[in-house]
Formats: sequence, structure tokens, C-alpha cells
Amino acid sequence: MKKCAECSDSVDELFWYAGEYICDNCLTGDQEKKQSIDNTLATRAKTYGEFPMQASIAQGIKHAFQCAPNWDELDDYKKEALEMIAGKIGRILNGDSDYVDSWHDIGGYAKLVEDELCQK
Repeated sequence: MKKCAECSDSVDELFWYAGEYICDNCLTGDQEKKQSIDNTLATRAKTYGEFPMQASIAQGIKHAFQCAPNWDELDDYKKEALEMIAGKIGRILNGDSDYVDSWHDIGGYAKLVEDELCQK
């Protein structure tokens, strides 16, 4: 169960809106919010493809990471960067592979790890 940022109810599913997670009841009461989320999801689907397939691709990549012999020895920031990159790769393979932002984000996560390593 997750807690709604607006009404504090504990629910199974929350929706991202205006920088916070809110429940369906709070969304339903405000059609503008509901339309905003629907529009965001429709735009994302056009760019990244349908979410279930993108999630399946990303989870497959993450599973491969977790089966690798060195996975358990990696620092959390390295694991997180790799998992975020897997999500971006899933979007590229499932959606618009020419969407520059996805490629830029991959470089950004790799740069975060590089910066951390250079500080050691």
C-alpha cells in the first residue's frame, strides 16, 4: 500500500501529477488532473512505445545484469546507473530510436558513475 500525497489514504495504485503521487479518488475529483495524466501517458506511448513491452525489455536487461558474476559486488550507484540505462535502452528498443533525449540520458547516467569513480 502507498500513501496519497493529497488525502493521505493508503492505496494500491498512485498516479504522478504535478510533482507528487496521488490516488485515483483525488484524480477523479479533478478532471483537469486526469486529462493531464492521460495526455502525458499518450505522449509517452508515442515516443517510447507501449509501456508493458518497454517494461518487459527493460526487466530482461536488468535480469541479465543480476545474473552477472560481479553484480553483487557493485556499489549501489553503479547498479542504479545500469538499471536506469536499462530502462532507457528498453525505451529505445520499443519506441522511437531517434529520440535524442533517451541517448542523452544514457550518457548522463554513465557520466554520474564516471564522476564518482574519479573522486576516489
